[in-house]
Amino acid sequence: MITIIHDAVPGRVRLKVRGLYRCPGLKKSIESELSLESCVRKVSANVLTGNVLVFFDPVYNQRLISIALEKILFKYVPEQRKEASSDPDSFEEPGAKPSNVVKFRKKKDTIVYHPISTCAPGKPWWEMSGSDLATLFGVNPETGHNEESFKASLAKYGPNVIPETGSRSKLDIFFDQFASLPVGLLAIGAGVSAVTGGLLDAIIISSVILINGIIGFVTENEAQRTINSLKQLVHPLGEILRNGSTKRVSAEEVVCGDILILQPGSFVTADARLIEGINLSADESILTGESLPASKLSGRIEAGNIPIAERRNMVFAGTRITGGQGTALVVAVGASTEVGKIQILVAGSEPPVSPIERQLTVIG
Repeated sequence: MITIIHDAVPGRVRLKVRGLYRCPGLKKSIESELSLESCVRKVSANVLTGNVLVFFDPVYNQRLISIALEKILFKYVPEQRKEASSDPDSFEEPGAKPSNVVKFRKKKDTIVYHPISTCAPGKPWWEMSGSDLATLFGVNPETGHNEESFKASLAKYGPNVIPETGSRSKLDIFFDQFASLPVGLLAIGAGVSAVTGGLLDAIIISSVILINGIIGFVTENEAQRTINSLKQLVHPLGEILRNGSTKRVSAEEVVCGDILILQPGSFVTADARLIEGINLSADESILTGESLPASKLSGRIEAGNIPIAERRNMVFAGTRITGGQGTALVVAVGASTEVGKIQILVAGSEPPVSPIERQLTVIG
């Protein structure tokens, strides 16, 4: 639904939005809701070109704008169109001509993004003090969230779930086995044989193609099933301070403003700004590639846009505490975390062509 047209200029991105053409209602929704993101400076949507021009703080990744924009598109469900639609899983945009109607189908494997929370007002997290952050998220660092503030934070910033691309359907996997030049040439050969009277040759070639497709399908489907089962087995837990008491919860239950309790061996469930730290160190190799643990400090860092490895007063989701102890205030969850941004980049990239695929193309 969203395509980045131009992002070469820092702090400026132009996107093509499917369904925006001749749809003033969607234009108004995009301009009003996207402007609420504190990292966004100016938004301009054009119903004639279907493009959206966004000016934002250059310290933030332009893909965060795409995430926020996609969330707005999924949210844009006018009541009159929902009632008139005969398909309960889709909706049509008002204001569009019949030839320009766009349906957003909500499947089980659709990624639904939540509001991004990484846009701090005016400055990055590492430049803000712990008290300022506590005020921003409406939490007491000594007691953590109460039930009311927890629900408010969950509704505003969303759950701590990293979006994942939906798995390929079995039908797609099966048909992909035949999407190669050698297989296509064999199929043509089988057709020619059948037309010219070589029925036995046609049957043999077709059988070879089908057997090859079945073997490839079974192999890929089993690999995908194994990967999905491994994902379901991983349920990281973290220790937080909530309602004045320590609780051990799953990563999905952590929200912005929660106070993480960091101890040796503990898993960091979300990106957080350190409030206190005593000889604290963390293994951040998953993000930085550094084999040695990174030492952490709780003071402010006045350095502007700096690499992850230099953000010494931050801890990041997916990393693990290797020494010391401390507390940290969660500032980003889900797609807003550094590991979440990587996941989004990976999901939007195309897998490279393998050497054997290149060789098969040459052979074909």
